[in-house]
Amino acid sequence: MDAIGFLVFFVFGNLVEYWLHRTPLHRRIPGLKNIFEIHSNQHHRFFSQHMPFYESTRDLHTVFFPAYAPVALILGLILAGKLFPHSWSPNAAPLLVVASCSYFLMYELLHFSHHTGILKFEAGSLLGKMRAHHTLHHDPTIMTKTNFNVTFPLCDWLFGTFSKG
Repeated sequence: MDAIGFLVFFVFGNLVEYWLHRTPLHRRIPGLKNIFEIHSNQHHRFFSQHMPFYESTRDLHTVFFPAYAPVALILGLILAGKLFPHSWSPNAAPLLVVASCSYFLMYELLHFSHHTGILKFEAGSLLGKMRAHHTLHHDPTIMTKTNFNVTFPLCDWLFGTFSKG
């Protein structure tokens, strides 16, 4: 049951990633304008499909989420644990925490790998394809329409927003 639960949380994480990237990161929503500003008006202006890599460590603030993001994630997980205690199994809350934090770290590491020229990936490799998928998202003509998953393009595929260019 715990392995199935972890898989369910992982797929749910992919859906959350997709929704966050497609909606508040690319649309002005009251109360969430700050994250729109950081993502659409800073990150997407800093990186393009032609210049996807950061140039120095001073640029890393445009790659990673702000420091308050993991704090907000943990507070949200605590709230979810309080609202839905033992809703599924006695291990549901710790599993949610582990899966969510793991997904967040995976997202940050993969997003970093997409924006660093130091790491070289073969074009046909899984990481090479994922980097190309994300780099294409930085094309201003399609960035609000396609390729919202940074990790695995599961929801892009499910919702018809997967583009190869």
